[in-house]
Amino acid sequence: MSPASYVDELQANTAPILTLVGREDGAFYPDKFEDVFSKNAPHAQLEIVPGAKHLDLPSNQTAANLIVAWLEKTYTQ
Repeated sequence: MSPASYVDELQANTAPILTLVGREDGAFYPDKFEDVFSKNAPHAQLEIVPGAKHLDLPSNQTAANLIVAWLEKTYTQ
């Protein structure tokens, strides 16, 4: 996906969004996410997981807890 494409996709998306990124992610730039999402998908919930690297997220307990809490908040109201 090209940079222009992801901006278009974020702006067009009205569905709930949860984005997780590891604070120590070497594949992406965690410090850039807040600006991108606040400008292009202000309804998104962004969580930067402390101490997590890119491949740590699937097995990270903090990430799992954030996902469960977001699902409960988003889909049980």
